[in-house]
Amino acid sequence: MSKEIEVILRELDIITAVLIFIGQITIGGVFIQTGDAFSLSLSGPITGGSRVESNPRRPIVDGAIDIVNILTGVLLLTDQINVIGTYITSGRFTIVVGGPPFRGEKREGSDVERMLYDFGKYLQKK
Repeated sequence: MSKEIEVILRELDIITAVLIFIGQITIGGVFIQTGDAFSLSLSGPITGGSRVESNPRRPIVDGAIDIVNILTGVLLLTDQINVIGTYITSGRFTIVVGGPPFRGEKREGSDVERMLYDFGKYLQKK
């Protein structure tokens, strides 16, 4: 099953990069993790949020946001960072990405398999 999961996870990375490049999602925040790792939160119109832009409009700030978005998309396409989860709030959700360039761990298909197994065990107890 690991190969199938790896394919699905890779497709999620590519779809997320495409959504960044077409402007449907953009960096919305940063999650600080234990140690010195961090991950990026991505949201936009497609996730129930809005596209992050400077207010009042400042071309330099908007350009910096665009650069971060482009770099994030490239890192996703080159498999250097990955979609590692979602964060769900009232009326919207965010896509969370992270990986070694952000001092986080590389996502593996076996991690997802272990989570599914643990979740199944949890449901059996209920």
